[in-house]
Amino acid sequence: GFGTHNPAFQRWANVDSQQLPLWSLMIQIATKRDLTQHELDAYDIPFPNEKYKAASRVMPQLVPVTKQHGGWEENAGAIRRVFSKWKKPFLTIFGTKDPITRGGEKKWQTLVPGAKGQDHRLLRAGHF
Repeated sequence: GFGTHNPAFQRWANVDSQQLPLWSLMIQIATKRDLTQHELDAYDIPFPNEKYKAASRVMPQLVPVTKQHGGWEENAGAIRRVFSKWKKPFLTIFGTKDPITRGGEKKWQTLVPGAKGQDHRLLRAGHF
C-alpha cells in the first residue's frame, strides 16, 4: 500500500495470476491452514475454463502500486484526503504471515487519526 513496491505483490500480479491454472492453488498457498477440497472447489467453480478468467487475469495488473501507474496519484491523493482526516474509530487487523500487506498496519495507524487508541490486532494469518 501507499505506493510501495512489494516484490510478493509484483510476482502475483505479473506471474502467478497469469499462469496458475486453478485459483485454488493460489488461495491455498496464501492460507495458513489446509483447505478442504470443498473449499478449494469453491474458488475454481466460477471459472470452468480460461475464458472465464479473463478479468481476473487483468485485474492484478491494474492495481496502482507505483507512481508510473496511471491511477497511482489519484489513489494516493484519495488516501491522503479521506483517511488523514478520518476521526471515526478505525481498527486495523493484519496477518503476520501475509507477504503482500505485512507491516501495512503501521502506515494506517499512523495516517488515520481514528486509529489512535484502538485495539489493533496482528493475527498469525496469511492473506486469506
